[in-house]
Amino acid sequence: VTGLLGSGKVIDYAMTKAKVITVVPHLEASFKVASPEALVGTFTQDRTSGLAGEIGKIPKLIPINVSTIDTNGNKQEFKMEVIDDPILTPVLVNFSLANLLEEEGRAVGNLSLGLKGTVYLENGMNVPIEDLYSGQLNSSITNLSSLLAAVVYFLINNEFTDIKIHRIDLDIQTSEDIRLSYLQKVWLDKYEVRPGERININFFTRTVRGESQIHGVGIEAPPLPPGSEFQLVIADAASMRQLETSQYKVEAFVPRSLDQLIRILGNLRKNNRIYFKVIASKPGLFLKGEEMPNLPPSMKSMFTSPRAAGSVPTEIKRSTMREYQYPVPHVFKGLAVIPIKIKE
Repeated sequence: VTGLLGSGKVIDYAMTKAKVITVVPHLEASFKVASPEALVGTFTQDRTSGLAGEIGKIPKLIPINVSTIDTNGNKQEFKMEVIDDPILTPVLVNFSLANLLEEEGRAVGNLSLGLKGTVYLENGMNVPIEDLYSGQLNSSITNLSSLLAAVVYFLINNEFTDIKIHRIDLDIQTSEDIRLSYLQKVWLDKYEVRPGERININFFTRTVRGESQIHGVGIEAPPLPPGSEFQLVIADAASMRQLETSQYKVEAFVPRSLDQLIRILGNLRKNNRIYFKVIASKPGLFLKGEEMPNLPPSMKSMFTSPRAAGSVPTEIKRSTMREYQYPVPHVFKGLAVIPIKIKE
């Protein structure tokens, strides 16, 4: 029960008056083409034999404001509303946004979509969303709408409190080309350093059109004892997630609070970032979705004690000493792991 009103608002599973435009006869199953009009109530049940609803009960709707701009500066604005429901809302958000982008832009072919948006909650908190997708066919549209649907699902289905979404604002930049870059090589000015010494990193990337780019960043060596070794990991978002899954040995994540869930959703790894991580052979713990690196023995024994309340932590042998990110205007792909020694 989805209709497009004259005002440009999409109402999902809402009861409206309808105007029958025509009847299409068919020997197997004839059907009517109708246009929805005024909102009059809410459907509360959808069964095989029919629909049940209540007249006069107006459903709670979540407004979604979408602004798109292409490479020529042409801007379009759209306003949608979807029903507030734990199951239907993520599905309808995904479906509505994907259909909007396919109908108003390119559905098949090279397409890059840059997303910046915010999910505003009725408790005053908000979740920023940012990412870049690039590919062929409709992969960019599918990935972008799926990201928003996943964020909405985790928010309204959290186990801590009954949270309501106040509004969703999205700014989407569209470009009918492929914006991918790949890591070619990495060069360091030194591979033996003292603790706290600056390491200059030059890395080379190449786009799908063969354009080479040189980037330079600097990081500080971690405070490790002489003669030890650490690893510098340079990776895209997907590779870094895979590395962390192997490091923490945890597949599923269960947040410990609503604040942590909102913080994690607002800091999801992005495709248009190059991530740097310094990892050393230091014991630590992974507890309730967060790493506790290089813990002193007394704190480690406290968290691992059977008397400690809460979840059982996962012991890790390698800890994250530093972590950085470097924004790029492309979807980055690549992985490099470089060993560096601490001078005697």
